[in-house]
This record gives sequence, C-alpha cells and structure tokens, in this order.
Amino acid sequence: MIRRNPLACLLAMQTASGAFPSTVDGGAVRLADETCFVTSSVVLLLLDISNSIGKLPDLDRAIARGLAFIERCADPDLPGAFRFYPRRAQGFQVRHDLPPDADDTALAWMALVGAGSRSAQQAADAVEPLFDRIRIRARSRGDAPWVRTGVYRTWLDGSLAVNPADLCVNANILACRAIAGLPRLPEVVETLRSTRRAWTATPGNLRVLAPYYAHPDEVEIAIARAVRTGAMPQDGLSATPEPAPDDQPLYCNSHGRPIWRSPALHRARHLQRALIQPKEIVHAPDAAICS
Repeated sequence: MIRRNPLACLLAMQTASGAFPSTVDGGAVRLADETCFVTSSVVLLLLDISNSIGKLPDLDRAIARGLAFIERCADPDLPGAFRFYPRRAQGFQVRHDLPPDADDTALAWMALVGAGSRSAQQAADAVEPLFDRIRIRARSRGDAPWVRTGVYRTWLDGSLAVNPADLCVNANILACRAIAGLPRLPEVVETLRSTRRAWTATPGNLRVLAPYYAHPDEVEIAIARAVRTGAMPQDGLSATPEPAPDDQPLYCNSHGRPIWRSPALHRARHLQRALIQPKEIVHAPDAAICS
C-alpha cells in the first residue's frame, strides 16, 4: 500500500486559480466555492509549515499562487481593503455585490505580511484607517449585549443598515493590528476577554457572539491567533482546539445560512498542528496518491 503524504495531498487540493477550495450549501447540493477567507487562512498555515520544515519548491509555489489569488480579492475602490470574492471571479458566488469586509482584510494582510509580500508598515498604513471607519462610537439598536463602544463592526461599508459586530472578526482585527505593529487596544481586548470568559458554547450564543461563524471552534481559533500575535494576553482563556473533521462547518451569513465548509482548511490545520509536535518528516512525493 502506498503511504499518502499529507502535505502533497493538501497542495493537490489547490485550484487552478490559486485558491484553496471550499463548499457552500446550495439546497440539496454543495457548491464549489473559492474565497479570500479560506485561501488566506490556508496560506497562513502553509507559512507556519514552511517555517517548521524548511523551504520546499512545491510548498513555495503553492504559497505564491495562494498570495496571487488573495491579491485578486483586493477591492479596486477602497485601497487596502479585501473582499470575500475577487471582483471579477469566474466561478460560483453566493452574491456578486458583497462589499469589502474587515475579516477578509485582516486575514489577507496577515498572509501578505507573513510571506514578505508587504511590509508591516504598509499594513499599518492601510488597515488603521480602514478599521477605524467601522469602530463603534455608540451602540445601535440590535447590537448584541456583549458589544461595547470601541469594538468593530464587520463590513467596511459604513452605510450598511445591518452591520453586526462579531467576536471572531474583532479577534482577527486585533491580530492584524499586532502583525502591522500597531498598538494594543485595551478596551477591545478586555471586551473580548470578558465576553469569552462568560460565554458558553451553544448554537444560540454563537449566533449572538459570532454571527458570521458556524462552529464554536472558530471562536477559539481566532482568539488563539490573537494571543499568538501578542494582540491579547496569554491568560488561559483560549487554546487552539484539536483539528476538526473535514466536514465541520466554518462560517455562514449573519442569519446562520448558508454554511461554508473547507476540507482543505481543516487538513492544513491538522498538518500545522502535527508539525508543532512532529511525528514524521513531511516531504512532497507524487500528489497523485491523494484521494
């Protein structure tokens, strides 16, 4: 029996566009999708893997192709901002008019800075004014109980009537600010810490706390990322959960549907986690052995 190589299998999942794929529920079927969120998340993990095992040609090419896809998600009308989809994507899109958002912007900039494609100063110059435009100055009707002044909404279009705050999005903003060398925001950090401390993982609570996410693990992953970057203190509130099955939901619209999944992202998390406590050397043989 041929032993399958996890890194080769992961890299073989990358699409022709350079994206790492996801699926979105479309009634009775799951539709293939390509997003900035998943691709940026996988590229960040591949950068960790590269730092752990050293540079490999196949891995370097996959990172470069992923970065090129991320660049195509840049918003042409709002410099420094990124969208869920590339502006002129050829594939399936849930909506063609989604504005740029803080979550994709934060993850994209972290990937670009981590790969050396952009400097921390470029990130700081871009994201500070972008995020400041969605910082909450006063609570609005409909805001979740945990939302306080100083935290961030999600969509970078401040004119939207519905623009909830999301704890995962806020954690990713904090992590991006830290990567960019921007100062810590104590009031946001304390809001996230106190909210996480009081939270219990139930579906109803998740919709209130993180309306754009579909599984409680994503809260822990976002907070753990903020802790690793130095944006939040290491206080025992959150640890990265064990990697999940390929089918575990990732994110959703603010009303809970549709739901996106990505085996590629879950496999990247498995591999990155394994390399923290490596059990075997991972080199890239023929990708054709992958299922």
